Amino acid sequence: MRNLWSSEHAAALSKASPASEQPALVINPATVNDPSVRHVGLDVHKKQITYCILDLYGATIREGEIMLTREQV
Repeated sequence: MRNLWSSEHAAALSKASPASEQPALVINPATVNDPSVRHVGLDVHKKQITYCILDLYGATIREGEIMLTREQV
């Protein structure tokens, strides 16, 4: 297989900053201890959606399934 990368491109890649030098995740301090913060996970499929709602600390508030039919959509 022929190498399509140029030597300039290879040099630029070696100079790229590692992931550890990327900016840190910024968290809004107003929401850090806000009890109304919720995390929602969705698993979407053709015939159903499964959901899970977690509170600020990761405790499950609610979970369930929504069946997708033409009438419901």
